[in-house]
Amino acid sequence: MAGTAALLGVAALAVSAVPAGALPAGAGGVVAAQRSAVPALVESVREPTPGTDFDVLLDRVDANERFGAGGGWWAASKTDDGAGQAAVWAGRADGTGAPERISPDDGRSHVSPVTDGKTVVWLTHSRRTTSILARSVDGGPVTTLWWGRRAVVRLAVDGDLVVFEPGSTPGGRTPHYIRLSDENHTRHRVLPENGGKQGFNPSVKNGRIAYTMYYRTEPGGPLIYGTEVFDTTTGTFTMMGQLSRPTSYRPTAITGKHVYWLVQEERDSRETAVRRADLDGTNVVDLSPGSGPEALQADALAASEEALNVSAQGKLWQFSLDGTKHHVSCAAGGQTGVATPGGRQVIWVDSTSGTPQLVTRTRPVERCR
Repeated sequence: MAGTAALLGVAALAVSAVPAGALPAGAGGVVAAQRSAVPALVESVREPTPGTDFDVLLDRVDANERFGAGGGWWAASKTDDGAGQAAVWAGRADGTGAPERISPDDGRSHVSPVTDGKTVVWLTHSRRTTSILARSVDGGPVTTLWWGRRAVVRLAVDGDLVVFEPGSTPGGRTPHYIRLSDENHTRHRVLPENGGKQGFNPSVKNGRIAYTMYYRTEPGGPLIYGTEVFDTTTGTFTMMGQLSRPTSYRPTAITGKHVYWLVQEERDSRETAVRRADLDGTNVVDLSPGSGPEALQADALAASEEALNVSAQGKLWQFSLDGTKHHVSCAAGGQTGVATPGGRQVIWVDSTSGTPQLVTRTRPVERCR
């Protein structure tokens, strides 16, 4: 992978403090922090573990926290051993340049970042509140987009839209979105309050928000599950077609052409179908069946315009647009989480070395022996 030698040949990346609000000159410098300077840290990157088939992007990451990728960049959190608080780091997915610390040193824990290659958005937790923060990958001030006492389950960002799923609200559970261009950071509900539907697992692309949801056709009736897309430009909702009625809600992924989601068809089974539809809800197809010997027990998705990546039982799979399936990596360690900065490239957290590392491959393997 381009830039691998530059990334893995460095034994330690020295990080220097800069004044708040200042932008460092040159590539790879640490970006400015809000309210306080980023402390001097040393970030060591390990040599590749023998027998692995991936490149290391960041060492000793927080394995239990979400991470993200997009637009040729990645973002992940790791614990600063000196301060004991988690911090958000970001870097180029091709391995060029040094990882940069994005979050400020303000005594709070900064976790679960996502990025579209232009903006990094993440969560920070204090004693009683959760906040959503944002910052450009090029540096500049940290912006607080939202804060509250409810937990935030999922984050997504694409262009001007930041989408998040808060914990249950008095009006029911639904994704919300904020426009980065809105100086007031007004929060908008996707589903109307008390409208009978509750939504989960949002993803966003080109102004469209995909999510799974459930509703009842009548009071006391059975729950009906489905997947829907909300167009923030037109205000219209589009229900995805279903090959069969699902029994629960699972993660979604959306691209400029397709919507993907996981479907649990049997309530007592952990097996999930991997389903795709066009943006208008038509041409529904299962890339992977919901039952049988080929079924996956999938728990996460990450899609680009070229491929869909699926996390299932500690291993990763990549589906081409024609439905062809390949292992992402043959490494023996556990593979958790999944993100893509674009194309066929995949990023995940790998445990082969004995410590969690954020790693990547530019394409899947042909076969595992």
